[in-house]
Order: sequence, then structure tokens, then C-alpha cells
Amino acid sequence: MPKSSSAASPANPKDWRETSPLRQRRQPIRRVGERQALFGITPANPKDWRDPQLPPPFLDKTRGGDILIRGIVSGITAMRAQLLNQEVIANNLANADTAAYNRDKVVFSSFNDALMYALRPSAFPVAIGRMSSGAVVQDIETIRSVGPIEKTEEPLDIALPAGDYLSVETASGTRYTRRGDLEVSGDGYLTVAGYKVLGKSGPVNVTGYGSKAIREDGAVLGDGKAVDSLALVEFKDESVLVKEGNSLFRPGSGEATPALSVVLIQGALEKSSVDPVSEMVNLIYTMRAYEAAQRAIRSHDETLEEAVNRVGKV
Repeated sequence: MPKSSSAASPANPKDWRETSPLRQRRQPIRRVGERQALFGITPANPKDWRDPQLPPPFLDKTRGGDILIRGIVSGITAMRAQLLNQEVIANNLANADTAAYNRDKVVFSSFNDALMYALRPSAFPVAIGRMSSGAVVQDIETIRSVGPIEKTEEPLDIALPAGDYLSVETASGTRYTRRGDLEVSGDGYLTVAGYKVLGKSGPVNVTGYGSKAIREDGAVLGDGKAVDSLALVEFKDESVLVKEGNSLFRPGSGEATPALSVVLIQGALEKSSVDPVSEMVNLIYTMRAYEAAQRAIRSHDETLEEAVNRVGKV
């Protein structure tokens, strides 16, 4: 006896299609907003991250995206930061013999932190901490410490007290330096690192004098007579000084004030504050950190490759 058509079909064919397991499997697992909620990330902009005017999701955690892609970005930022750190350390090592050189140090910070939440059924989300996209270089700080003093017995060599600077004339204006290895140029001017040293009356000229020397109070002597006095300055806050290369500094803000009660060390030089052994240790540590970030990127890449290949087989 043939079965009734009502028994062979559900009462509502539309409901049957919507509740079919096959139909459910074909639907997307999660929309963008649901994926953001899964990882506890609140979008800063309600616009879809696929909008071409917005950055891709792996560059901005507030717009969701794949956690594996974020892992690759974290490795990239770490590699770039350590690469710059290597350059700074190499520059320190190159200036290990430069008079009065102050070494630089890289300051790192985390990039684009996102607050993470634990989502629980029938309960409010609970903050569990922050997730970062990696480390970036926040600043390159100059360590302002006085290097060791070395006696040279040269009449034009001077070591400056902590916080004091010589004024020199450059094509970009007046700049400041702590180098004390002074020389006399071919046209008779007192120079340091190729720049004319400024005195109270302008560039110091010692043409026509046989012996030249610098006195402890900063006076420039020619044949034992005072020719001029060095324009020594100081800064209320040395952190405003910006390196320009060739041991020169320029004030980013603030002004230089004449140094008072200066007592120079005549016939001596301030050596570089760089410790080559410590810098080599830092260089090895930086290289290891760079390699670790490189391996992390390779691991994420292999995981993505496996995921793509396996999903394609399903």
C-alpha cells in the first residue's frame, strides 16, 4: 500500500530546508562581527574591515582578523625592531674610539594593544588582559654619561665637565659638542671635527702665534697671552639635545645658557662611553631575538599552509 504523501514530507518544506544539517554546514561559520566577539575585540569603526578605505584586519586588531596572521605581523614588527637595534649597536661599536661619544640605546614598546575578554554563556564579558601585535622602537635614547678621562699632554686637548658643551659654527648654524680634541686649521682657526670653535667674540683665530694652548678656565692662549675665551654652554635639560652626527648636537627645544665656573681638564680627553664587550653581548642577544622572530614567522606560515591544504580536501 503506497504511503501517504503527508507522511513522506514534512508539514512545512521550508522549515525542513532551513533546519537541515547539510544546509547548516554550508553556511558561514561566523560573520566578521561574530568573529570579533569570539576573541573579545570591539571594533573601533562599525564599517566592515573589507572596506578598501580601511587597513586589512591583520594590521588593526580592533577590526578582527585571523589570529595566525596577527602572529606573522608580530614576528615582522619584532624583526624590524631588532634590525634597527643592530644598527644602533653597530654605530656604538664604530664610535668606540671617538672622543666624548655618548652611546645610544633603543627603547622598545608594544604595538597596538587590544583588550581581551572571556565570553561566558549568560554572563557579562570579563576582561582577562591585553594582546599585543609585537614590539616596535619607541625611541633611541642617548645615554649621557661622562666617559673615562685619558691624559694626552697635548696643549689643545681638553676634557669638559659633565653637562658642558663647546659651541661650533656649521653651515646650519651654531651646534654643540663635547669633543675636546682641538686643532688649528690651515687658515689659522681653532677647529674640532672640522668645525670652527666659537669664542666670546666669534670663531677663534690664532693666526700668527707660535704656541697655542687652552687654560683651565677656557681661555685660549697664543704665545702665553689670552687671545679669546671658549664659548662654553650648558642646558637645563640635556634630553632636549638631538644628535646630528659628527659628535654634534642641536637643541630640539630650549636654549643654551653660558656655563659658569668652568674648570676644564687641560691636556686630557674624554673617551667614548661605549664598552665594546657589553655592546658585543647586546649584539649577540639582538641577533638571537631576530632569529627567534624569524622562526616564529616560519612556524605560522607552515601552520597556514597546512590549514589551507586540509580545508581544500574536506
